[in-house]
This record gives sequence, structure tokens and C-alpha cells, in this order.
Amino acid sequence: MPSRAETWANLAGNKQSYRAGLTRLPEKHCTERMKAKPQSLAQIGYPAAFIIPAAIVFILFFIVPVCMGFFYSFTNWNLRNPVLEFVGFNQFKTMFNDELIRSSFINTFIFSGSVTVLQNVAGLVLALIMFQKLKSREFLQTIFFMPYILSVLIVGYAFRAIFHPTGVLNNVLATIGLEGLTQDWLNTKYINLMCIILVSVWMEMGFTMTIYLTGLKNIPSELLEASLIDGAGPWERFKEVILPLLAPAVTINVLISFIASMKVFELVLALTKGGPGHMTEVINGVVFRMFGRGQLAYGTAVSVVLFLIIAVLSVFILKYFRRKEIDV
Repeated sequence: MPSRAETWANLAGNKQSYRAGLTRLPEKHCTERMKAKPQSLAQIGYPAAFIIPAAIVFILFFIVPVCMGFFYSFTNWNLRNPVLEFVGFNQFKTMFNDELIRSSFINTFIFSGSVTVLQNVAGLVLALIMFQKLKSREFLQTIFFMPYILSVLIVGYAFRAIFHPTGVLNNVLATIGLEGLTQDWLNTKYINLMCIILVSVWMEMGFTMTIYLTGLKNIPSELLEASLIDGAGPWERFKEVILPLLAPAVTINVLISFIASMKVFELVLALTKGGPGHMTEVINGVVFRMFGRGQLAYGTAVSVVLFLIIAVLSVFILKYFRRKEIDV
């Protein structure tokens, strides 16, 4: 086997290929490397010492519960029934015939779609503003990001007081002469769900802004300067230069916001508790109440369906936006 010095001498011999980053190891050297002895246990054990503990935690607290959830969804697991029996797809048949489950899934999809779009639009707009050379840019970034680190329940209870018929919002509207717009925001159909959506967007848009702002900072300044020299306006520069180069950030933000919004629970619980009359009920709220009533297998079956929906749609979204990244 050639020494390290001989190998580097061979690499340096072809200067043109080396500078282009195309240099390959000599064929003889590669063949001998392939025939070399495998790594020792000590060499393998060092990285394994870091991987195995994390893998054990992941298996115990994610893989095993998921597998158990799939198993129990096909049983009659119930606190009132001590005998565990396999019932096949009965829980799923009951679920798809349940009007509350159907309406909860509809509310969840409406919430998730609205939050995903509005959160990304708001985050992108804020990122574009923060990308400008503002004197108070760091301070504004902190202000916009702060809602993201607050407790969801605390934010929910605070906005519940704001949206109350005698709360801050109605008082402000009455003060400025818009009494006709005052109403019971959290007990009016459609408006209550929209209020929850807006609160969620307000909380999460700071995180989305941060990811978009990181993407903007990675755009080469030469491209932006070249577009200015070519006479491109703000919209053309955004459409033809900025947005295509932000494609990876768009993929990350859309996927994260979709998954998080599909799992919404605490915000709805704090603001409306799913009411009035299950008008704003989401699927995790239904699962929460099922477990509270001891319907463990039924609640697990609903959770399994939600898990599969999120997994399938997430793969579809990821592939779609990755394909868009390649196209641009």
C-alpha cells in the first residue's frame, strides 16, 4: 500500500484536475483499500457509544408506542372492560360513521390549511422587512419571535379574555366608533375558528420569519446587485431571484407548519374547549375526551388515522416541494 505522502504526490501530479475538484485516488490504491481489513471493534465502538443511547431512547419512546398504538386500535381496550379482545376494524368502522369525528377532521383540515398558508405568508413578509437595513432590526426580530416561546395555554387564556364580549377587543372597537363590529367572537360560527387561526399565526410567524430570514441571508449579494443593474423592479427581483433561491426554506416552513397545525390541541382547549356545540372541535380534542371517558381503543384508533394522514401528506408535500426546488 502506498504511503500517505505518495498518495498526495499522485494527487498533486494532476494539477488541473485537482483544482477542478475532480481528482480521484489511483486505481491501485482504491483496490488495495477495498481489500483492506475491516475496522476494529474499538473503531466501531466509538461512534456507536454516541448512537446507541439515542437509538434506545428513540425506540422506547417513539417506535414502541407507535407499534402499541397500532395494536390496541384493533382491540376493545376499555377501562370498563378488563378483558382485552381483538375486534379487527370495528373501531375504524365506528369512527368513520361518527358525525363528531367527521366534523372534527374537517375543522382540523381547515385550521391546518389556513394556518400553513397565512403563517408562511406572514413570516415571509416579516423576513423581507427585517432583511432591510433597519436600525431597530434586532429589536423587532426579538419582538416578533417572542410569542413563539410563550406557553400555548397562557396565550390561549390571554386571548380568551381579549375576545370576551366585554373584553379588550370589543372595548377598543366601541371606543373608536365601530360598535357595529362588536360581537361574541368565540361563540359565533366561523368567526370563532378564524380567531383561533389568527392567534396561532400570531404565535408561530416569528419562527417562520427566522427560517426565511436565514434563507435570505444565504442569497449571494451579487445576484441581487446584478438584478438591480439589469433594471429589475422589486416584484421582478422577488419573483425571479429571491423566491427561487428561498425554495429550501419554503419546503422546511410549509412542512413544519403543516405538521404542527394538524396536531393542534392546547390552543383550542384554552380558547373554546371545542365549543360551542363542538363547532371548533379538532381531532386531538376528541381523542383527549375519549381517553377521559375510558374509550382507550377508540381514541387510539383515531390517533392512528391522524398519524397516517399526517405521514402520507407530509411525504407528498416534501416530494412536491423538493421537485419544485429542482425545477428552479
